[in-house]
Amino acid sequence: MTLEIPDINLKRPLREERTSNASVSASVSSELNIRTQEGDLVNLSFSNEQSVQESSTQSKLQDSQSLQEISTVAQAASSYSISVQGDLNEEELAAINKLGADIKPIASEFFTNAVFDFENSSNILADNLDVIQEVRLTLERTITAAFSTQIVDELQ
Repeated sequence: MTLEIPDINLKRPLREERTSNASVSASVSSELNIRTQEGDLVNLSFSNEQSVQESSTQSKLQDSQSLQEISTVAQAASSYSISVQGDLNEEELAAINKLGADIKPIASEFFTNAVFDFENSSNILADNLDVIQEVRLTLERTITAAFSTQIVDELQ
């Protein structure tokens, strides 16, 4: 048995190659945990992730021609979850709806402008404690960006 190895031309016909990569991702999530005076537990959660990745390679050939390759990938995913342990009565449902309406501007301001007013938020949560015995609100926002460029010149 013979092994044939083809000749490999190590000299590339390129003069210059420029590769650029970029990626940006953003994710937001919120979780609201509620315990009513009767001991019912309500958990509401939401998350959203989005990302864009792009790469570009531009090659200048020795014969003054050029070649360009571009790739873009965009992804998005959302998830929602609601769980209830116990039987909610009309008064509890009304209190949870009011709490949701009161929290909505807090979450919108946080996710849009990355601003969180601790004092106002504490007051809003405390004002809703009656039929609702315990409230825990978690808001998270993450943005990540990465960029790189590489240039390779052919040595002559």
